[in-house]
Amino acid sequence: MPKTIKKIKKQLKKTGKSILRNSGLTRQLKSAGISDAYIAKHDCPPLTAQEKDEIDAFWAEYGVKILNYDYHRMFYHVTGIHDPRFIPDSISHRVAVPYYNNPEKMRTYVDKNMFQRYLPEMPFPKMFGQCINGHFCGPDGEYISDEITDEYLELVYSAFLENNNDSLIIKQAMGSYCGKGVRKYTIASKEDLRNAIEENNSGNFLIQTAIRQHAFFRQFNESSVNIIRCTTWRHGKDVYFFCPCVRYGIEGSPTDVAFVDGEEIVQVVGIGEDGRIYDRGFTMSGNRLDPVVEDKQVPYWDKIKETVTRGHLQLHYFDLVGWDITLDEDGNVVCIEYNLIHPGSIIYQFAHGPLAGDQTDAFLSFLKDPANREKYLPAAARL
Repeated sequence: MPKTIKKIKKQLKKTGKSILRNSGLTRQLKSAGISDAYIAKHDCPPLTAQEKDEIDAFWAEYGVKILNYDYHRMFYHVTGIHDPRFIPDSISHRVAVPYYNNPEKMRTYVDKNMFQRYLPEMPFPKMFGQCINGHFCGPDGEYISDEITDEYLELVYSAFLENNNDSLIIKQAMGSYCGKGVRKYTIASKEDLRNAIEENNSGNFLIQTAIRQHAFFRQFNESSVNIIRCTTWRHGKDVYFFCPCVRYGIEGSPTDVAFVDGEEIVQVVGIGEDGRIYDRGFTMSGNRLDPVVEDKQVPYWDKIKETVTRGHLQLHYFDLVGWDITLDEDGNVVCIEYNLIHPGSIIYQFAHGPLAGDQTDAFLSFLKDPANREKYLPAAARL
């Protein structure tokens, strides 16, 4: 009897979580959030009956009932492209990501202190030191102490001096995103280093070189480390690139994403298959950008794609990955980080059109399975 009661309690607990998830997802599918805000600020014409019918017919192929057309309304207005294949963020983030990326492995793999260990061949920024679960480690990840000792400072400072740079980055290993939890410091002494570490000592952080970026990226904004966001989808042995973009910061910001008075500032310009950037870009709020840059060809484009493809094939638990890639001043590819929880979709679709492009049917085909629809979609969104 006790075993039966325990089993029932476990089942009820699991069911409860499922109900909560479905309830939250249903709300997101009904209320589109960012698109609602965009529509409130812009004169977006409502979708025609024919456009809604086209959207319904397309998504019906995958057993999905669209509960709110505002994402499509926003995408159509921003891009001028009227295509039912646009994927609402609530579906890409809350439906596709849980299917393609193993949630049980996610917590460990998003720890930035572990990136180099999981992908030893990926060219991440040079590491000077780490703090993992309160344990201070040197440049090679070897344990030093459980506090900031002179030995630890000496190892980190020596590694920093060997790098021939006057600045370094201290980044929180978990919970840092969109530039949050990332700080740049000019270091002239071990005392400067100690102060910087003490200021950021959360128990989980990493100390890296500050990237001297390639001239191609500097032309977008001098102060920030600008990147290429490549979202890759692994399908069997193939890796497809979805909506690659240059993402660049604003004047005075050290990162490509900035926050001004609590508002997230993101700017992107799309990259074509040949590695040339498009003539226009967009902000996260859907405003058009016309970046004035002389060089429109991404240098070492094939090398960047090869590096990212090789890296993704080593992440066996995850089929959908957002990569932040840049080039240093010598043209070496540098992977700033990878993103598994929310690779992003809205602004990149502004720049390109539908997220998965010609691969949309294959990308969404998992929803043709009724078992997957029942597992990943709430009842209100299932046909």
